[in-house]
Amino acid sequence: MTIKLATTNDLDFAPFFFPIEAGWAIPPADLVEMVPGTAEDCMMRLLNGDVDVAPVDPALYALYQNELRILSALLYGSDMNSNNLFLLSKKRLDSFEKPRVAVSVRNHTGEILLKVLARPYYGFEPEFKPVASDLDALNLFSSPEVDMCVVGREVGMRAAGPANERGYFVEDMSKAWWLLIGQPLPSALFVVRRAFVEKEPDADKQVRQLTQFLRSSLQKSREFLSTVVEIEEKRTGLPAEGLTKHYSSQKYEYNAAFLNGLQEFYKRALRLRLISPVENFNFFPTIAQVAPAPESPPRRTVSEDKVKGNDSKKNDRSARSRAEERGITIIEGGKKPEKPDSKTD
Repeated sequence: MTIKLATTNDLDFAPFFFPIEAGWAIPPADLVEMVPGTAEDCMMRLLNGDVDVAPVDPALYALYQNELRILSALLYGSDMNSNNLFLLSKKRLDSFEKPRVAVSVRNHTGEILLKVLARPYYGFEPEFKPVASDLDALNLFSSPEVDMCVVGREVGMRAAGPANERGYFVEDMSKAWWLLIGQPLPSALFVVRRAFVEKEPDADKQVRQLTQFLRSSLQKSREFLSTVVEIEEKRTGLPAEGLTKHYSSQKYEYNAAFLNGLQEFYKRALRLRLISPVENFNFFPTIAQVAPAPESPPRRTVSEDKVKGNDSKKNDRSARSRAEERGITIIEGGKKPEKPDSKTD
């Protein structure tokens, strides 16, 4: 049986799918059928049986884990900044107590991640205004009805630069997560339908072949990165320098750090009763050994709660002093105090 693979022209997945479209990567005969669509509708196509394999955001895997298996090799993420989930704010984030936040009903990980970060990192309690899409969230942000918006993927990357130029505050929430937790959070997981795995007798072999094929496609993207960047620059209008930096910083293989970050995300979301328990990662094919975590990027800033043992009410000056002696900048509510008028990174 041919595997139906959901594809999308979203710039984040160009390294996977553009080489296939360009003919740089040729799949084995009868292995895979490409089914184009959008990144937002991948889960619906999986649940409807229209596709067998697709990239989905981590929160959706938690919500539909009984119907899915995780491909044991491929993901999409970065060690710190993903440029994938942005929080745009009209004022400094630490000036709010209950900000009104526009968020797409399809941006599950964005909404859950902000709920997880809100109190321990930012020090506020968001009031969400649900809308149909990231673009609608961005449009609502331009009105007086909301104070912030959560936008992801291509919409977020397009919006971040202009928002910063207009004096808004732009926060990469994956960076905030890394500063708080010290582990990266994957932006997308490749998953396969459980029904396909159980029905197809050669599913293990086929999925392994598909994984190898997608790896070969990624390799072609690395070899011809300048061409991928040129195509995406023309399509999106984003600068080539920024796209090159973005693609060069992304990771596409599991390691211990990504698994630890994913587990911590699910634990914290569960504590807030946002998802069902994710006790095991249902990898397919079964994963025997995960690569060790790479050396972490230099971590010169931490949240104040982290230094104080997550007790925000305890004024432990000695802990703060020790941290500053080590060259660590203490962040008040997730913001750098020494430049009160500067924009958020």
